[in-house]
Amino acid sequence: MKKILFPFLLFLAAFIVYNCDRNGSETRNIAGLKLSTDTVFFDTVFTSIGSDTQVFKMYNTTNQPMLINNVKLAGGSNSIFRINLNGTSGIDFDDIEILPNDSQYFFLEVTVDPNDEALPFVAKDSIWFEGNDGKIDVKLIAWGQNAYFHKDEIIVENTTWPTDKPHVLFGENSVALGAKLTIPAGCKVHGHSFSRLNIWRGSSISAIGTVEEPIVFQGDRLDEGYDVLPGQWIGIRMRPGAVKGEFANVTIKNGFIGLQVDSMPKSEETSVFLQNSTISTMNLFGLLCYAGNIEVVNTEIINSCGYLFAGEFGGKYVFANCTFGGYQKNCTRSDASVFLSNANFVDINEIKHINELDALFTNCIVYGNQDEEIELSLSGEGEIEQLAFDHCLLKTEIADLNANNNILNKDPKFIAPGLLNYQLDTLSPAIGKARIIATITKDRLGNDRDVNFPDIGAFERQE
Repeated sequence: MKKILFPFLLFLAAFIVYNCDRNGSETRNIAGLKLSTDTVFFDTVFTSIGSDTQVFKMYNTTNQPMLINNVKLAGGSNSIFRINLNGTSGIDFDDIEILPNDSQYFFLEVTVDPNDEALPFVAKDSIWFEGNDGKIDVKLIAWGQNAYFHKDEIIVENTTWPTDKPHVLFGENSVALGAKLTIPAGCKVHGHSFSRLNIWRGSSISAIGTVEEPIVFQGDRLDEGYDVLPGQWIGIRMRPGAVKGEFANVTIKNGFIGLQVDSMPKSEETSVFLQNSTISTMNLFGLLCYAGNIEVVNTEIINSCGYLFAGEFGGKYVFANCTFGGYQKNCTRSDASVFLSNANFVDINEIKHINELDALFTNCIVYGNQDEEIELSLSGEGEIEQLAFDHCLLKTEIADLNANNNILNKDPKFIAPGLLNYQLDTLSPAIGKARIIATITKDRLGNDRDVNFPDIGAFERQE
């Protein structure tokens, strides 16, 4: 009996000593509690759409275990903010223990409630930390933005979108037969994940901005870093048989395909006119055309993971004073900047369509980080009516393009392509080398072009 009792008493004594020592060294004071920030900011969040997740940490900077009496979201159950502490969601936590010189994570999200305000507004709350020696807090601040929400909407009559609040797209939004969607200068359109704007057969779109009030199409995440992240929404698609697409002083970014033009079989009139615009940061294509008939002037198509411009199954393409810049940082590029093909197209009824290819690039820069930035696939039966580059600066080993006053394989010296700045630096070989086009007197930014010696590309160098 004694042999059994003695080890038990020894274990009990050790247990009591351990717990007495542990409880004796533990502190409920929070003077040694350090927070990684005193304020958590959420950039503009559209009402009713959840935010990105923000993170901060709390540190026990002492050599003792710390027991925080209470951690609480001040707004309680009415708060628009949500917190998660080390994997546990809640609004009120008691007796949170942090080991000596250790830390714990807080994860925060917010969903802003709509109101009647057109301009962005501020929503606030705080997280309180309470110990025996007092309280400290972290402030939570979110900018909320009301918006017009379009979910799988079908526009059946001529419609003009107001500009007092942004527009947010969900799902497949469509302009139907006979209708025209007008998007005025200054309008902001945001695409939620996998949303798209479709212009169907017999319908049209007019998005005419100004230099001072451009129209912007982009994803609906406005937090830091999302402005240069591709693949946040799908993009704009001109479906086969769409009547007209007019875009001026427009920026389209952050999607999968910025602008897709489906015009099979080949249309006889210009289906899309794009000028003084930017298509940027796409997961697949900047501008994708299937036997399209388009004209693009003073426009930059930049930083897509795939082709910047792809003209497939023939088509008629006119580009003047455009910049194609392929320096995307968010993916590894393997495609050229420009792709042209006269391939045959076989439709779902197994009917073969043969389309001519007519492509003219004047005063354009085609450059990037690939060894070859122009890809031609000309094995189809479609006649090559024209395939010309005139007064362009090109990165290519295609010998036939060493003509028409083109400049081959000379760095255009963009100011900062990694920062999406494709304007020309002082020593750019594109300066003063463009062909004079009487109808193009301004550049992408509305600056005057040199009357006698204009620059190649979308931007005129400003001294």
